[in-house]
Amino acid sequence: MTHLVLSLNNYLINPITFVINSIYEIIVQILQSVEDSKNSKAQYEVARMLHREYQNESFDYVHHLVKQGNLNELVK
Repeated sequence: MTHLVLSLNNYLINPITFVINSIYEIIVQILQSVEDSKNSKAQYEVARMLHREYQNESFDYVHHLVKQGNLNELVK
């Protein structure tokens, strides 16, 4: 009898656990995408502001340095 109860329990719990874990992973991926998007937009805005100060550098170069986190290479 105990074996039957445990077997039924595993039969019902495993699919439910799989569905819950799948939903959790989807939510995590969505939130990660939102975070990446906001980070990308913030990097673009920082590069835009820095480009005004360092006009002798191309915007693409400044944006690249911002994405790499290596602003020491900027020279006025």
